[in-house]
Amino acid sequence: MNNNTYSHYDDNNMVITSGKNNKSKPKQNAPGTKLFRELDGDEIVDVKKVSLDDSKKLQMLRNKCKLSQPELAKKFNIPDTVIRDLENGKGSQNKVLINKIIRYLENHIKNSELPKI
Repeated sequence: MNNNTYSHYDDNNMVITSGKNNKSKPKQNAPGTKLFRELDGDEIVDVKKVSLDDSKKLQMLRNKCKLSQPELAKKFNIPDTVIRDLENGKGSQNKVLINKIIRYLENHIKNSELPKI
């Protein structure tokens, strides 16, 4: 925003702005908020957590690729807390994301094992 301050005849300061609507875009909702908005009052929903097999597989593959949790999260443009929660079995079960990460890590391992020519 480019504001300029000018004085006019009665020595009061006035600010001239560009005149554009400076409303910011609404922030993206955190994962799972849509589900909670759809709930009625006191209704309780049991959100499924990541299976122990998936969480251990993610951690094993990530370690095999020699990637840290923040490095892996950066590759998927997600907060590193999501990777931590998935590996600890605390994250909500998002099969699409889990499968993407597993495929990426398996391809990374496969490509690193190929002989270099």
